[in-house]
Amino acid sequence: MPKPLALLAAVLLLAGCSAAQWMNSLTPHRGRAFPDIVYAEDTGLALDVYVPHVKGPLPVIVFFFPGRWMFGERADFRFVAEGILARGFVAVIPTYRHYPGARYPDFLYDSAQAVAWTRRNIDRYGGDRDNIFLMGHSSGAYNAAMITFDDQYLQSAGETPDWIRGVIGLAGPYDFPVDALPEIKAIFGHAPPGRSQPIDFVDGDEPPLLLLHGEDDLSVDVANSRSLARKVSSLGGSVETVIYERLDHGYIVASLSPSVRFRDNPWDFIESFVRRHASHVGVAGKG
Repeated sequence: MPKPLALLAAVLLLAGCSAAQWMNSLTPHRGRAFPDIVYAEDTGLALDVYVPHVKGPLPVIVFFFPGRWMFGERADFRFVAEGILARGFVAVIPTYRHYPGARYPDFLYDSAQAVAWTRRNIDRYGGDRDNIFLMGHSSGAYNAAMITFDDQYLQSAGETPDWIRGVIGLAGPYDFPVDALPEIKAIFGHAPPGRSQPIDFVDGDEPPLLLLHGEDDLSVDVANSRSLARKVSSLGGSVETVIYERLDHGYIVASLSPSVRFRDNPWDFIESFVRRHASHVGVAGKG
């Protein structure tokens, strides 16, 4: 995709789901899709699984989409799944509850249930249950980090975070004031102090982290990724940070489409991270 077109895609992504659908229309299909799989009987929440035409078992990336915990649908982010397939990995994209129907920590329990489902079932779809990575953009990156750092969420789903191979956060809020905006205060304002921020749960024993962020991000300050990286590193944890000098909030997720090409594409760092931290050498190549 030419850079001006990619920049337009990034701008449109910030405008809502129609932009994501436009990104989907620019992204070719590859592999097989298994949509609308219910992962939580009590809420009826579902996820989609995407599998490349590559012999498994393959590493798995569970992607949590953005939307400020207020909007977004998993089908809007098929272009991200296609980017995952292009690298030879299985993609899982779950839906989670949004405000006003849900507040913190409801969406975290949902996210944990989706990851627990993946651990127990992904082998049926050619995925490797021992090579599961979590990834998210913006509020989705928050979800991925929180359910990994704070054991209570996966424990509530009958699992622990011990087997998560790594967490990939794109432009995530990890250390933010919950009263900065009225809608964020409505979602998080009732949370006990020290309980709602991923950075508060860092102890150095987390799975490896890869944090990507743009200096030009006006939606989520790049200080979130820098602060989290400093704390993880200071406690002896494993963290890699990629800060782009000129990249905004929308473009970093638009760049996950395999139709977007530019130097130092996030996928180059993400694929390397997954292959280095997968449990066995020689995982399958690109599909």
